[in-house]
Amino acid sequence: MTPDPKDERRKAQRLPYRGEIEFWIDSIQGAGYYTDISTIGIYIETLNPAEPGTRCRMRFTLPGYPETIEAEGIVAWNNVPMGMGVEFVSLTRDAHQAIRELTAEKPAR
Repeated sequence: MTPDPKDERRKAQRLPYRGEIEFWIDSIQGAGYYTDISTIGIYIETLNPAEPGTRCRMRFTLPGYPETIEAEGIVAWNNVPMGMGVEFVSLTRDAHQAIRELTAEKPAR
């Protein structure tokens, strides 16, 4: 299901950035790229997006942040076969701060 841009309401500053990401849905591992990130969620490019409501675990890095970020999220929407928007449900305080600082440096698109 593709979100209607008219209904889209941005809750946090987001950053267009392309980085590698690994994700797991149940015991199935996937990999792709994230192309948009904010303190509340991330967009993952993948040919096999999960259905909305699906929990997933993720691992990725940020530019200028020395640690690998591990997070959990719930698929908020998908765009088959292009990718999925995932809302963070578990993110460390340090990772949240790093994303906030990174997105504050760049203008929203």
